[in-house]
Amino acid sequence: MNIFDLLTPEQLAKYTYTKTYKTNEVLFNENQLCERIGYLLKGEVDIVEITYTEKEESITYLKEGDYFGDLLLFSQEPFYLGHAISLKKTTIRYISKDHLLILFKENPLFLKEFLTIISTKALSLKQEIKLFKHKNITDRLIYYLSSKEKKQKTNQIRIKNVTALAKTLSIPRPSLAREITKLEKKHIISKIKKDGYLYLTLHDPSSNLR
Repeated sequence: MNIFDLLTPEQLAKYTYTKTYKTNEVLFNENQLCERIGYLLKGEVDIVEITYTEKEESITYLKEGDYFGDLLLFSQEPFYLGHAISLKKTTIRYISKDHLLILFKENPLFLKEFLTIISTKALSLKQEIKLFKHKNITDRLIYYLSSKEKKQKTNQIRIKNVTALAKTLSIPRPSLAREITKLEKKHIISKIKKDGYLYLTLHDPSSNLR
């Protein structure tokens, strides 16, 4: 949900502002102080880190409807963890920390929705940490699919392709492809291609893993 929809036109004009960036324009830099939250009204943003060997690694991809800065703003170390670069023409709606605090008092529904958003995001990060604790490819893949199943309330999980899933799971693509084939033969996973996407269905793995 866009929390800014909960504001009156007067509050929107008084406490928020928008800014448009050109393609490849920097929104913020790593270690810069976070003093506001942003909401992507339009466009795409890649948050990248420059490694010790000067290699650029993508940390997070943001699309229309995503927020950034919301988890950092009230933390003890509110500094951005990477550089944010617009991938196309991008428009952001911003609100500062001070104005957020004012709106929390003026608009309880806005406060409730903001807390819901950051709580949901924090839970998602915990699930991601738990995902990567699974070192075994089978365990990691099944945990990912089961988590998606609970969240989306369907056992048919849509992914772009195996390459995209391999990147999400931090598993080499050939290894993941072999694992999916192996689990298909054990009837733990089934897959179909439809509408340009790959759909993976997780069946009860408990009786077939061994």
